[in-house]
Amino acid sequence: MVGEFALAGKIMIGNVCFIRKDGKVLMLLRSKEPMKGKWTGIGGKTEFDEEPLESCVREVKEETGLEIEPELVGVITTINKRNNSKWLLFVYTADDYRGELRHGSEGILQ
Repeated sequence: MVGEFALAGKIMIGNVCFIRKDGKVLMLLRSKEPMKGKWTGIGGKTEFDEEPLESCVREVKEETGLEIEPELVGVITTINKRNNSKWLLFVYTADDYRGELRHGSEGILQ
């Protein structure tokens, strides 16, 4: 059954980064689906020609304007049987950043 799901379903690869500084974590209140109205770390989909790490750096730069040097801390797998999809999510942290924080179109940064 698991093999059938993998062949029939959609597998997405993504990343999320939790940027920490001075005892605080930068979070995003999402204004778009998926997870609209929920607080998340910064991240998104990994493009076909990207490695997860470079995807994380790109997503953070696009969504916040910040440059980071992330560290991989884990990998999470989620399965959504309703829409027959599976996410492989690489989880990163970054303990510092460069640049000025700018708000993007994904939601509210705080």
